[in-house]
Amino acid sequence: MERLYRYFDDAGKELETVLLPIVAKVREEATYTKI
Repeated sequence: MERLYRYFDDAGKELETVLLPIVAKVREEATYTKI
């Protein structure tokens, strides 16, 4: 069971590193389109 939690923790960290730049880029573009 502990291994499963650890797997999800690692997957979550990987997702964060992948998603954070994408979210930042989308937010940037949204700000530009408003102007």
